[in-house]
Amino acid sequence: MEKSPAKNQASISWKPVKSITAYQIQYSTSSNFKGAKTITAKGSSKSAILKKLTRGKKYYIRIRTYKTVSKKNYYSVWSRTSSVKIK
Repeated sequence: MEKSPAKNQASISWKPVKSITAYQIQYSTSSNFKGAKTITAKGSSKSAILKKLTRGKKYYIRIRTYKTVSKKNYYSVWSRTSSVKIK
């Protein structure tokens, strides 16, 4: 996962994975992800922008994939955690 901080937001990108439904991106100011926010990106996506972040704060970010089969979601493990400090 690559990350790029900007004013009050962070842009992240990743290598695409075939045959998945979507990606879940989780981010938090806590390294144990307490109170984390989660967004979802389409399976065809290769990037996402995390908005409305607090300037000067360090955010921890992780991502996982999931596939929906017969209305049930099957999740991968979370990626290694990355961090970014917001300008």
